[in-house]
Amino acid sequence: MGEKIKGYGVCFLRCVIMLVVLAVFAGFAPFMTTLWHKCIMTGAMAAYALVLLSKWGVVEWLQVRGCGLVSEMASCDFCLSWWMCVLMCGIGWLITGSVEWIPSAFVATMVCRMLK
Repeated sequence: MGEKIKGYGVCFLRCVIMLVVLAVFAGFAPFMTTLWHKCIMTGAMAAYALVLLSKWGVVEWLQVRGCGLVSEMASCDFCLSWWMCVLMCGIGWLITGSVEWIPSAFVATMVCRMLK
């Protein structure tokens, strides 16, 4: 049981580090200012988060215990990618204050599906 908790802690720490990297690169680095960079960054972060959530069993839990709509959405890879990209774009928008994050969810969904 201790090894399982340690594994969860390591995955959580990796996720936090990736969010910090997103904040630094998206908000402060001059080479991460174009819309395409934001799409790629959002898609990569969303794919990582989806792999992490599926490893932890959250996706399966939503498929089994969620209401009808949530269960169907958790069974659809496109829906999972879309909503995770929207969430990541919202986080990027809140961190940086740049409205360019909003349209990047459309392209980032396809990037996420290719990486996942």
